[in-house]
Amino acid sequence: MGNDKLRATPAARSLAHRMGVELSEIVGSGFKGRIHAEDVADFSYEQGGGITPLAKKIADVFGLDTSSIKGSGFRGKIRRADVAAALGDRYTTNLEQIIDPFTATPSAAKAAPAAAAPKAEAPAAPAAAAPAAPEGGVEIVPMNMMRRVIAKRMSDSYFSAPTFVLNYEVDMYEATKLRKQLLEPIKEKTGKKLTVTDIISIAV
Repeated sequence: MGNDKLRATPAARSLAHRMGVELSEIVGSGFKGRIHAEDVADFSYEQGGGITPLAKKIADVFGLDTSSIKGSGFRGKIRRADVAAALGDRYTTNLEQIIDPFTATPSAAKAAPAAAAPKAEAPAAPAAAAPAAPEGGVEIVPMNMMRRVIAKRMSDSYFSAPTFVLNYEVDMYEATKLRKQLLEPIKEKTGKKLTVTDIISIAV
C-alpha cells in the first residue's frame, strides 16, 4: 500500500518523507490506526539502531562501521560528534550535502570533493565561498512514558469522541431578580457575594 493511501496526519507524512521512513511499516496510535508524527519519531528511534539520522548519513558516506562506537546521546545513541571523533582527520564539515540530513544522498556527498578539484589542464576557477555550516545536529528525543501516555489519551479523546456545539437560550429574568433580593442578606451573613452560578448550581 502506498503512503498516500494510509491514514496519517500531514505532520506525520512530512516527517516520514524527511527521514526516509515508509508509513506502511508504522503502526499508528490514533483513531482507526491513524499515524501521527509521534509514531514516526518513535519508529525512527527504535529502528534507527541507536544512531541519529545525521550521524548515520555521515557514517554511510565515509563507509564507517558504527557497531564499535559508544554513543554519547540519550541511552547511548550515537550522535554526529561521536561519528566525527571516530573519523578523526577524515571528517569535514564543509560538505553541504552531509550537513543537511533530509536532502543528502551518499553519492552526492561523495561526489562533492571530486567535483571541487579542478582538472590539471584547465585554468583554476575562482573559489566560491563555502556556505556556513549550521551548528549542531538533528536529534529526535523520545518522550518519556508518562508524556507518551498523556499524548495518546488526549489524541484518543479528540479522535474518538464527536465534536459538536450546542446553543441554548435561557430566560434569566426571574433568577436575576432573585439574586438582587438575596445579594445583600447573604453578603451580610456570610461575607460572600451571591453569583448567578450559585443560583444555577442550586437549581440543577
